[in-house]
Formats: sequence, structure tokens, C-alpha cells
Amino acid sequence: LVASGGVVPEGGRWRVPGTDRTHWVSLDGGGSCTCAWWTRHGTQRGPCKHLLAARLAAGPA
Repeated sequence: LVASGGVVPEGGRWRVPGTDRTHWVSLDGGGSCTCAWWTRHGTQRGPCKHLLAARLAAGPA
């Protein structure tokens, strides 16, 4: 997903395509995502795949 250019910075957030819709990821603080998994679990179970993809695309801090 990252290698194909699907993860794109836009307006201070990252646009990450999902299975059924586009998700928006913020890397501020601990990060956040608009996906259902993130809404359900937040930081309790680690980052979702969309947040991981955005971190990879952003590169080293």
C-alpha cells in the first residue's frame, strides 16, 4: 500500500485507502484513525494498519 503510493499526506493528515472506504490518519500525539478498529480499541491494542501505513509513509521523524 505504501510502496504503491496509496498513502497520501493531505491537509495535515494522511489519506489511507481501506477495504470499503478511505480513512484519515493523524500522526499527532500517539496518532489516531477514522477506522472502526481504532474507534473500538484506540490505543489499547496498538495502532491499526492504517496508522502503521501512515507512519511508514511519513518516514523517520
